[in-house]
Amino acid sequence: MNLRKAGWKLFSLRQDEYGFAIPLFMLYFFSGCFYSLGQIFTETLFLKTYGAQGLSRFFVYNGIALILSGTLYNLLLLKISMRRGYFLLIALATGIIALASRYAHTEYRWYVFSLYLANYLFTFFLDMHFFNFIYQYMTLRNSKRILPFLMGGGKLGGIAASALCFTIFARDISLYGFYMWAASGALLAIPVLLLRKRAAAAGAAPRAGGRELLPDLRIFERFARKIKLSYSSPIFTWSLLVVFVMSIVNQVSEYYFAHIFNAVFETKQELARFLAVYTFSADLVTLLLQLFLVSRLIKRAGVQASNYFYPGSFLAFITLAIVSPGILAGVALRFFRKNLGLLFRVPVFNIIMAASPRDRITEVKSFLTGIVSPLGMVAGGGILLLIYKKLPAEQGYALAIVTGCAFVALTFFQNRAYRKTLKKRLSLDLAAGARNPEYASYESLARHGVADGRSVRIMEAFFHAAPSLDLLNHLAPHFPSLSRRSKELMFGLLEGSRYEGADALAAAALADPDPLVRSLGLGHARGLAFTQREKLLAGYAPESAAERFARALLLSRPGDDGTGTRDADSRALAALTEIGGGVLSGALPPEEFVLLAQALPPVYATTGLLGLAKATGDGLFLTQLAVRAELLDRAQARRILYRYRHAPFGELAAFITRADSLTEIDRAILLDYRAAIPFEHMTAIFRFDEKTRDLILKRLLETRSFPQKSNYLNYLTSLEVKPVRAMEAFLDYEIDKTLYLHRLRDAFLAAVPQAYRDSIPVRFTADVFDSFRDLHKHLVLKCLAVLTGVDMEEVYDSNLLLKDRDLNNYILEYIESSGKVARRALALLEREETAPAPGESLSCADASEIAAALASLSGYFAPHLARPLRACAGAIRAYICDGPAGPGGEEQEMLSLVEKMVFLKENTLFRELQMDELFHIAQITGEMDLPRDKDLIREGTMGDELYILAEGEVEVYTRGKSLAKLGPGSCIGELSIIDTEPRSASARTTKKSRLLFIQRRDFLLTLRDNPAISINIMQVIAQRLRKMIAS
Repeated sequence: MNLRKAGWKLFSLRQDEYGFAIPLFMLYFFSGCFYSLGQIFTETLFLKTYGAQGLSRFFVYNGIALILSGTLYNLLLLKISMRRGYFLLIALATGIIALASRYAHTEYRWYVFSLYLANYLFTFFLDMHFFNFIYQYMTLRNSKRILPFLMGGGKLGGIAASALCFTIFARDISLYGFYMWAASGALLAIPVLLLRKRAAAAGAAPRAGGRELLPDLRIFERFARKIKLSYSSPIFTWSLLVVFVMSIVNQVSEYYFAHIFNAVFETKQELARFLAVYTFSADLVTLLLQLFLVSRLIKRAGVQASNYFYPGSFLAFITLAIVSPGILAGVALRFFRKNLGLLFRVPVFNIIMAASPRDRITEVKSFLTGIVSPLGMVAGGGILLLIYKKLPAEQGYALAIVTGCAFVALTFFQNRAYRKTLKKRLSLDLAAGARNPEYASYESLARHGVADGRSVRIMEAFFHAAPSLDLLNHLAPHFPSLSRRSKELMFGLLEGSRYEGADALAAAALADPDPLVRSLGLGHARGLAFTQREKLLAGYAPESAAERFARALLLSRPGDDGTGTRDADSRALAALTEIGGGVLSGALPPEEFVLLAQALPPVYATTGLLGLAKATGDGLFLTQLAVRAELLDRAQARRILYRYRHAPFGELAAFITRADSLTEIDRAILLDYRAAIPFEHMTAIFRFDEKTRDLILKRLLETRSFPQKSNYLNYLTSLEVKPVRAMEAFLDYEIDKTLYLHRLRDAFLAAVPQAYRDSIPVRFTADVFDSFRDLHKHLVLKCLAVLTGVDMEEVYDSNLLLKDRDLNNYILEYIESSGKVARRALALLEREETAPAPGESLSCADASEIAAALASLSGYFAPHLARPLRACAGAIRAYICDGPAGPGGEEQEMLSLVEKMVFLKENTLFRELQMDELFHIAQITGEMDLPRDKDLIREGTMGDELYILAEGEVEVYTRGKSLAKLGPGSCIGELSIIDTEPRSASARTTKKSRLLFIQRRDFLLTLRDNPAISINIMQVIAQRLRKMIAS
């Protein structure tokens, strides 16, 4: 029997959860015994002594007692470990019960009242401590499955206790009640002892505070802090109100069912027997529901819908009591109060609270249950007093209905706060990570003074993010040391503005060694009056023929040499044509044309720039065309957009935003041709257009590549377009596609003989299957971002990098709270990988055909992988299935590339990358074979390569001392390739070795596009530091 599958099917438990779930189940089983024995024993005595009317006075006293005890609980028990707190509560409860048994035959009426009150206090605080205790072991997601299972343990204990009551208590309840009650309390210590200490769900140890067990003078200050803490988050605030009203509702329901039962059953024995039978039956039903149904109901309905079960049930049952106030209504109200709360209210409430900030949850929950809930009991006692003493029966029922409606309304606001809390936890402030911790704004930096190179670079960063004349004024004195980008932004600001130091900046630009910066100075001079221009160019010494001609044009006046404006224009156009021809032939650099173009009116050079841009694709011409973009017609602008579709996005965006002739559909061409357009770039260049939206939605359901579909979804998200029906259809398509790939992968591995599953072609094909499924998951997350407004993919990616367990729970929980359609995606994100079952009807030829089918699929979804997959399909057919002869030269070369990709995928640095990304890295990765005792790197030399050991062994040493011996998969030289410092150690082979290497420039470009590699490098460095410290 497969215990793992059986546990999941029956109880929704996973194998790794048995270690804490079973002891916790036992703990709540004994708790259920204790609660039920105490409830039946003390309730029977109380109702026959005071009647239902006594509950009003009881709940007032009970509320006050709970507030005082709750204050002590918060002050004392939360300062010691949860486990020690449990032992303290158990000892206190059993000790008081044993002491009370000595006065069992007393005639004092207060004795029964105190006994009932003590039972409430024991139940209340043991239950509260249990839920604080269990969150050391559970997460937001698994609590939804495990809590109903644990609650089932409580009900099972209740069944056992009710059976004892029926057979023993009914004969003489006062004789045996104390002994059984105290014994069940003592048994609680057994599972607490058995539970081993485990790491908390968030990686923290079980809470343990100081050892001060007496309240000090700061008691009121801490109490005020808890009140303030409850209002620190909307979910805390609404939960506080819900708990308060829920306490009132519970007392009202308890009053009505006690009133009915006390009238129907006249003696203690009859009431005890009935309560025993009822408890047995109700707890048995509750147990079955909790073990086999509740977790699935909550999972299917969702937390928010499940949160309405409890308040909705109260309204239904109190209505039944109004229409037919008989035994059926009493049973329904008691089931609501004693059982339905455990079925739905407790697990759902704890799930909702688990979504709140974890650092405050224990304090707030203790405050809600230990202080707010008792206050609700006091208020409930007052309402009961009003119902049976002041109001007619009809008005009492009306008051109960109004209270129930208020409960439902507050539940609505609690649900809304729950979803907002999840969304808030998932909202990433990307700008926060880029902020300089020392300078929150450029004003604070300016106050310190922009003097050294570091402060200039920081001020430049502020200037690049938000150019302004104020920032320009701070940077102007440092003009020679600024980057070209800063200088271009400066002159862009000077257009159309009056800045006193503009001419000084232009003079500095004309003296700059960079010809493109000098062209900025010439462009500024063109806009000045002739006398100002003459003064500016007086000290300018042109370095090239283009600059000399530009200076001559700027300093010439029409008619000075007997020629007119028309002749000057002709000479300028002739010079542009001549220099343009030199650029096309390669005789002149592109900067020459730009220098001359800047000195002329924009319209003069537009035609020449269009020709040069189309012919060369040089980015300099795109920058110049961006200034003249409004002069282009739609056909010209479309051609430039297509020619520069892969240009740096900042330069391309500058052109697009100025090219008024481009339509939204024209701009959408970028969605098909750029690999990935970031969200912030989308918002910069796109505007909502209904026709474009309809085109995008149509293409989403067509056969398109992953980058294209990713861009389409980013487009919809950036413009906050929410076509719900289209997204639902797309989501269904992607989920079905992902599940199909999963089944196809299992069939592929099942068809391959076990002996060949570790071969390179099989491993590569399986990796591609996994990669494709991950890519489809990303499309699902992007689709959810369109539906919900939260960038799920970005959060999910950050979670994959940071391995934040809590964050993963918030992602899944938010998806589940977003509606039925979004919840379908959970099957993908929560799916556990299982080994494929052995294939009985599949042959090795089927495996080859599946690999070939995957290659066909890759042809449009990830085109770079189509050829490697075809080579693998051929290799599987040739080597494994005894088909045709071995692969040809081209196929063998592709298999060599496949082997590199498989090796890189299994390497620590590149394991997070998708296979299409690894394809590009494998192409820039070199390969070398070294004999034994061959030096690989030498200490003190500059490093320009990163090495990865594929086979053999390498020894790392410094000054003759061996530091480490590295085996296959190890990285060598990752530090020097990043910081450009000399090598810190030497390395030589100790065996014949094969290594892969990547040049520094290629590696840094890879880092820029794949931040996951940076995280992995830090992990490698951290591991080496730990080893050094340990040694």
